[in-house]
Amino acid sequence: MGPGTVEGRQKAVQEYPDAQSVSVDTWGVDFVALDSDDHPVGPPRAYRDERTARTLEQFRQRIDDEEFFHLTGIAPATINTANQLEEPELAEHIDTVLLLPDYFAWKLSGVKGWSRSICSSSGLCEPGSPRWSDTVFSRLGLPRSWVGDLNDDLTTVGPCTVEGLESLTVVRGGAHDKASKRTSCPADHGPCSAACWTARCSLTQHSNWA
Repeated sequence: MGPGTVEGRQKAVQEYPDAQSVSVDTWGVDFVALDSDDHPVGPPRAYRDERTARTLEQFRQRIDDEEFFHLTGIAPATINTANQLEEPELAEHIDTVLLLPDYFAWKLSGVKGWSRSICSSSGLCEPGSPRWSDTVFSRLGLPRSWVGDLNDDLTTVGPCTVEGLESLTVVRGGAHDKASKRTSCPADHGPCSAACWTARCSLTQHSNWA
């Protein structure tokens, strides 16, 4: 974690000494792969990196678009974590895959976890389920050992171990940005907007899930 990020959190604690916890949320799909010594495998890259386009055809040879949607509830797209992991040259060095909020939570606490809301964006989970899709992992040839069991949001990760932030507890306040927004709304606020990413679509004329 960069010194500027830590310094910013330290200043926040100084300004708000009653602060009790810290939580991380990000945009979905992006991740950090770690080796067995917990060092990042390869350079950090976002879903906008052009590598995702070159792996799409390989991905579709293993799972076609319609089946992928049925297996995961996620629209087929090059940005999906499932597609981003199609990098054989790096796979042999990977021991653990953490999506971004869980990576930063680990850097803050030393505790690895897999928050359900952010992992549900990966294209590697069963739709509406607190489980990874073993079928998708198997079909893509990805080791299931790269990830642990999913953790519910609104739970505790552990004490913050970063110098100057020891008074804080690291929590899962909603690791996906939309989940964080929803959980921050007062209980009597009513529905929160899902911004621009709510969509209705179909892959075929005869599908039943438009």
